[in-house]
Amino acid sequence: SLLMEVCDLVEVKHVKRSKTRTDAVLAPTDECVKWVMDLNSGAEIGNPDKMPCIVPPADWESVTEGGFYSPQMRSRVPLVKSLRRGGNKDMLLNAQMQGVFDAVNAMQRTGWSVNTRVLQVMRDVWAKNLGIGMPRSQPYEIPRSPLAKDFDPGTLSEDDPLLEAFKNWKAAAREVHTMEAERVSQNLAVSRTMRMAADMEQHDAFYYVYQCDFRGRVYSTASGLSPQGTDHGKALLQFADAKPLGERGLYWLKVHGANKYGEDKSPYDARVQWIEERHEQWLRAASCRRSSARSGGTARPRSPPNYRGLRCKGSCKS
Repeated sequence: SLLMEVCDLVEVKHVKRSKTRTDAVLAPTDECVKWVMDLNSGAEIGNPDKMPCIVPPADWESVTEGGFYSPQMRSRVPLVKSLRRGGNKDMLLNAQMQGVFDAVNAMQRTGWSVNTRVLQVMRDVWAKNLGIGMPRSQPYEIPRSPLAKDFDPGTLSEDDPLLEAFKNWKAAAREVHTMEAERVSQNLAVSRTMRMAADMEQHDAFYYVYQCDFRGRVYSTASGLSPQGTDHGKALLQFADAKPLGERGLYWLKVHGANKYGEDKSPYDARVQWIEERHEQWLRAASCRRSSARSGGTARPRSPPNYRGLRCKGSCKS
């Protein structure tokens, strides 16, 4: 009690474990949680763990030589995860893996940049607490109880309307509490991704170090802002160098668009048809940007440059 009297970092909360058991637990206050999150935000930026690189990573020449340049990071991040002396390390050091090296090195030489338009939209949604496409930035508020704080609901009779109102309030408060716990968890990931994007926004190009798992699948070592990360992280990334979209590129762009709308189980041609049948819908959705481009008086290129990365699920079931 003395601690709670001199500071506002902790408070006592009563948690109902069962119908007959309620425990008093010491929990951080909302102010304490905000202070810890702000402190962690600064610490993560000041001491990042495996961030993207602003120069192309070193080419892999063996399972221990490549990727990050510093000896400390290189010792922590070999080409193959869970590399163990006396286990798979000796085998992999003597294996012929030039094809793997060439493939991973080509991925590491691919430059990325931040999609600043998407980043600004995310900032606006976050600042205005809109909760569109991302969690709310502000906490949910638990509705006010119909009973006074020091009132014992056990004194109410079963037919008292206040008791029914109190039960309904408890159910609503429990739901809001669950939503708030999920919001806090999601916010940590989204805010970290946005901070990483803000940090990399100033660079025209940045690169990723990649690792393989024991099955040979390749993963970016960076988390948060990553081509293989969450939808928010992938939406913030685009290629640093544009390439003409081309006919086949447009085909796969349509497949990707259908995938994002949940049409990802049908054959590829059916997904393309699903997009083409809604041609006018996509034009209306893009009307603002198209009208802005027309006002500049520039003709639309036959094969517009593309910075976007398309996500395709690869699997081998043979």
